[in-house]
Amino acid sequence: MIEIKSNNDRNIVKKVRSKLLVGILLASVLIGMLTVIPEQVRAETWSIDTVDSAGDVGRFTSIALDSSGYPHISYKDNANMDLKYAKWTGSKWSITTVDSTNSVGEYTSIALDSKGYPHISYIYRTNLDLKYAKWTGSKWSITTVDSTNHFCGETSIALDSNDNPHISYRDSSNLDLKYAKWTGSKWSIETVDSAGAVGEYSSIALDSNDNPHISYGDASNLDLKYAKWTGSKWSIETVDSTDRVGYRTSIALDSNGYPHISYLDYTNTDLKYAKWTGSKWSIETVDSSFGSETSIALDSNGNPHISYLDYTNKDLKYAKAGSKWSIETVDSAGDVGYDTSIALDSKGYPHISYFDNTNDVLKYAAELLFLKVPTQPRNLKATAGDGSVNLKWTAPSDKGGSPITNYRIYRDTTSGVGTLLTTVGKMLAYTDNDVTNDRTYYYQVSAENSIGKGEKSKEVDASPKSSITETTAPLVTTPSAPLNFRASAEDGNVNLEWIEPSDEGGSLITHYNIYRGTTPGGETLRGRVSDVLNYTDDIVINNQTYYYQVSAENSAGEGNMSDEASATLIPGETVPSAPQDLNADRGDKYVDLSWNPPSNDGGSHITKYKVYRGIAPRGEKFVAEIDNAVNYRDYYVTNDQKYYYQVSARNLVGEGEMSNEVDVDVDVEPEEDTLGMGVWITIIVALIGALGVIAAALINYLSSKKTK
Repeated sequence: MIEIKSNNDRNIVKKVRSKLLVGILLASVLIGMLTVIPEQVRAETWSIDTVDSAGDVGRFTSIALDSSGYPHISYKDNANMDLKYAKWTGSKWSITTVDSTNSVGEYTSIALDSKGYPHISYIYRTNLDLKYAKWTGSKWSITTVDSTNHFCGETSIALDSNDNPHISYRDSSNLDLKYAKWTGSKWSIETVDSAGAVGEYSSIALDSNDNPHISYGDASNLDLKYAKWTGSKWSIETVDSTDRVGYRTSIALDSNGYPHISYLDYTNTDLKYAKWTGSKWSIETVDSSFGSETSIALDSNGNPHISYLDYTNKDLKYAKAGSKWSIETVDSAGDVGYDTSIALDSKGYPHISYFDNTNDVLKYAAELLFLKVPTQPRNLKATAGDGSVNLKWTAPSDKGGSPITNYRIYRDTTSGVGTLLTTVGKMLAYTDNDVTNDRTYYYQVSAENSIGKGEKSKEVDASPKSSITETTAPLVTTPSAPLNFRASAEDGNVNLEWIEPSDEGGSLITHYNIYRGTTPGGETLRGRVSDVLNYTDDIVINNQTYYYQVSAENSAGEGNMSDEASATLIPGETVPSAPQDLNADRGDKYVDLSWNPPSNDGGSHITKYKVYRGIAPRGEKFVAEIDNAVNYRDYYVTNDQKYYYQVSARNLVGEGEMSNEVDVDVDVEPEEDTLGMGVWITIIVALIGALGVIAAALINYLSSKKTK
């Protein structure tokens, strides 16, 4: 123990204490800074998909999301003059013609009810009528709402708390804004505004009391107007009368029931945004690049997100507000971005439907987060020939949450160098003919997605020879069984879906064989398909259970059968909707899953649940089937690995849609570390820093003593 003998000693001790406190403070600040650095940089990108390309399709789009975040889109088939509907099932787009009576499908608007069933308002052009279609669970119910031959135009639909539809639309004959609602027994129709030529581009939203709020254009005065039902009458006001405004309006209500409206200022070619603050309208210009065909949605914080057409550049654009407006181009591939419609999922991420005018197709864009580059391609094999080397490989186990767009081939005559040779698109094979016999070449392959280039595969080598005396080709085997095989009955068909085998056997899959039977294990060949992962069996009868299996085939022959799946076509019954509120809790080498039953069992009781697991977003594969329970413990996991899960429900009709996706990091949870690892690290580093300061101070003290 150091004895303090003088005031000088006391001053030194004070300095030591001061330095000690500073050291602790600095160490704590450094640790605090480290804790807020993210483990991985979040990558943001847009996933763009062509939904329907069967002719001239995709005008007048409208989008809504179900409880799983899956998009449902209504639109017009302009080639056939039909109303069409597309929904994402979790693995593919399911497309249906809703109404094909003469010329229909203009100005569609879609909303989903509490069961996830679609309701669509649209125009019957032939008779100038307003029509309404809804899915009952087994068929489409179609009714005419307004048939007064007034040429109804520009519809917008919203559903109240009882799932009853409310529709705003324009009476083009009388130039009025009209409103229709289903009372539960009949349609109630009224004129909201008839003061001049009004009602253009109307948009409707309902508040917490189911009262309608409507934005629309006043063509007589070139103004933006807003109407709301107070409970006893319509309250109408002009929102913006600056120049020619009020075109392509879209409305959304925040948690206070205050309206937010996006629209086009035609005079200044600006995208504008107006919101009610509680006492006045706040109006601002969002984008001056001719922002037309707008659609608005609000996130959980009440911030607006707007999709729109940049008419100057013919691009699809997206704007969102926080402390300021953030604007980005979503799609610029041609003349795109017409008839946009936006919806936000439960995490606040945007999903947009729109028309591609260059290719006359319906497109869909979604903002994807936490994407990454793909892992390395697998099973690379090099086979030497005479003046050639044949390469084959299989896709990465983790595509990074985004489709593979390209493979890159690397070659060198020295191991470990790997110079880029060429790119081959999405092909899983390549023949290198630019080689010299009796020379050894080293090869690697990497995969590329929308985020960038992934890591290179393991290196292989081959030495082409003018005379190959022995077979060097790798053994090609039959593929393993297709995965995630599912069967569901609807619309007079049985729909089958699966994903590719985990092992293609070293050779490309040439086709899939479909087997069907009426007893378990009694399947016989039903058909063959190539290059697709789905099949529709349309020769089925009601109340008959069909059993299915599928196998993959390559150059070596037919592989193993998939798991068996069954479906029964029962009139008035469908597959169940998605299980709700899937949750995952981690443990030490296990994951506990829990969920709630589907909101709609399809009219037939739930018999089983199927659990899917993966190591990449939307990369889940079937792992277990359990009886009618709403929880599952997965022991087949490894610590320090992130897993993704989805669950589906089965009834007698078949397997329903996938639940929401959840992810969980499996890790050991220390039992004794009640303070938490972060706290212990902070304490240890602070102590090390403090000891260093003390040691330095003592050395200075002892040195000063020796000099005296």
